Amino acid sequence: MRPEEYLSLKWSDVDPKAETATVRRTLVWRKGGGWYFGEPKTSRSRRTIPLPTSLVAALGDHRRKQGESRLKKGADYQNNDLVFATSEGTPILLRNLVRRHFRPVITRAKLSETFRLYDLRHSCATLLLSAVRIQRSFLSAWGTLASFLLLTATRTSCRRCSKPLQRN
Repeated sequence: MRPEEYLSLKWSDVDPKAETATVRRTLVWRKGGGWYFGEPKTSRSRRTIPLPTSLVAALGDHRRKQGESRLKKGADYQNNDLVFATSEGTPILLRNLVRRHFRPVITRAKLSETFRLYDLRHSCATLLLSAVRIQRSFLSAWGTLASFLLLTATRTSCRRCSKPLQRN
């Protein structure tokens, strides 16, 4: 997923029973302040993505913690139903995510400073290819890089995935 897609993800887009997340919108920041939900980059960007079971479990924990935080904040919490929100319930600004969380992780992992948050999208697709049996429709959720990964992942055989991608 692109950063503007996962930062706009709402809890109503996540189906823990089906272990999927559906991309329906993007987060757009206005110059000079403010934000709104926009359309995905392309028609193919509207998609339902299978999620690993471990990620579904982590999202469940995250939702519980977010709910506790929301109760503490009370009426001051802006309930936008966002999966990834500030402590006030507003969308997370991408540059804050990078500066406060991503860069420190990159530094601790001793990875190149040129590694970008956006690069995780490609890294995730590569890791999924090497970790699970995957079908082509699953890979298309990761964008145009999928064809290249299929050709270069020689150690992975592509078979039917138990959770195929669904186009919306």
